[in-house]
Amino acid sequence: MRLALLVAGTIALFGAAPAFASSIGASEVGNIFCQARVSGDMTKIDTLISPALKEAIATAEAKNAAAEKQYPGDKPPLGDGIPWASSPDQPPQCTVMGASGTADHPEVVLYYQFPDSAANRSDRLYLSFINDELRIDDVIYSDDSRLTGSLTSVFEDAPAP
Repeated sequence: MRLALLVAGTIALFGAAPAFASSIGASEVGNIFCQARVSGDMTKIDTLISPALKEAIATAEAKNAAAEKQYPGDKPPLGDGIPWASSPDQPPQCTVMGASGTADHPEVVLYYQFPDSAANRSDRLYLSFINDELRIDDVIYSDDSRLTGSLTSVFEDAPAP
């Protein structure tokens, strides 16, 4: 009985990993990101995003809102949401495949699997230590472009607000 309570308590504690972001490693960050991608609920990673990436996202969302207001009825540049992965499609399966990068900036390799195996791809989370805690600082897509670059380039072809 005590073992069952201990196991249940451990599951409850680690199920809330984002609240304890300071104590998690790169693989755990990757697993939480994968869970968010598969569920379609990217708010699960809010506590894991670096301040710089949060600022880039906020800037892009403000530009998107301005474009939406100026051109009502047209699909705005971020009409499909924040491009968290190299494919806008929600993957049915996401797996942490390993890690690379440097000690200062670990990278977590994510493998997305789709029913059509030709759509399978790998992206990498670029992590940084912020106040001794790992945070998602960028996503490196399968073609080596980046989320932060996409957040600005998506507005280059859009009409100026």
